[in-house]
Amino acid sequence: MTYIYIYIYIYYSIYIVNYLLFYYYKIKDQPFHLKKADYTLGFSDVDKANTFGRHLSEIFTPYHNITPEPSHLSQIINFLSSPLPMSLPTKQISPNEIKNLIQKLKIKKSHKHNLITNKIFRQLPQKSIILPTYIYNSMLRMSYFPLIWKISVIILIRKPNKPKDEPSSYRPISLLPVLEKLFEKVMLKWIRSILKSHKIIPNTQFGFRENHSTTHQIHRIVNKIASLFKNKNFCPGVFLDVSQAFNQVWHTRLLFKLKMFLLTPLYLLSKSYIQNHSFLSIKETPHHNSKSKKEYLKEVIYHQTSTTFTQLTFLTPKIHWY
Repeated sequence: MTYIYIYIYIYYSIYIVNYLLFYYYKIKDQPFHLKKADYTLGFSDVDKANTFGRHLSEIFTPYHNITPEPSHLSQIINFLSSPLPMSLPTKQISPNEIKNLIQKLKIKKSHKHNLITNKIFRQLPQKSIILPTYIYNSMLRMSYFPLIWKISVIILIRKPNKPKDEPSSYRPISLLPVLEKLFEKVMLKWIRSILKSHKIIPNTQFGFRENHSTTHQIHRIVNKIASLFKNKNFCPGVFLDVSQAFNQVWHTRLLFKLKMFLLTPLYLLSKSYIQNHSFLSIKETPHHNSKSKKEYLKEVIYHQTSTTFTQLTFLTPKIHWY
């Protein structure tokens, strides 16, 4: 009798687990509505695509309500319009340098919109690495960044415990072509060396720096507070949380700073890099068959000019399975 009770217990346990999983995925896969800018609800894929696209275009548009002093603004404009100084050509990129960067690519990274994955690049023969090297050196010589590499695919993933119907509840993750990412690493290496040699980044900045983390910054603040309290001094503190600081940076001021310390070829290349970007957004949701269902909720191309994103082309929303 004991074995019969155990068998019945196991059977009903499996039945309850299967029922709960089915109910969970049934609710999870239900279609949801999205709030538009005019406070109406969008139920179709086209409405959701347009809502996400306009929301992202507002996020990625540089902040336009900047009102600096007229003297400071005229100084920036005059400096940017002044002739560039003569400069020697930048150092050519070698195939070995590209090969080392390719070997460091992570294979499990998500594929880009051109379907060329990191795994494909890792399998390239030695002779094929010369071709992207030619492209990169031509970009340096012409100080031009290709437009096709400025189109990013954005996957929208909902933040934990956030409502589904709010466009701001989704975190955008930008996917760029592999060739573009490799060239970014080369540029970053050069710019970091210039920043380090000229001591442009202060020692108190810990974000986006090698061998620096939030823990180090916390230790520095705690030591500063402890030393002030030890000397019986006041310790005031101001903590600012700047919203969308990276996405809405003032490009004019950024170019002003880049022109002050970058060589002419690198400055022109950086200027070409930050202008005229476009994006496509994708809503990604997990599916119960251990694969991922990628729904193209945003199939409207948005093209960035110097200050805003403008809608260019409508495509047909569709469902892709991988």
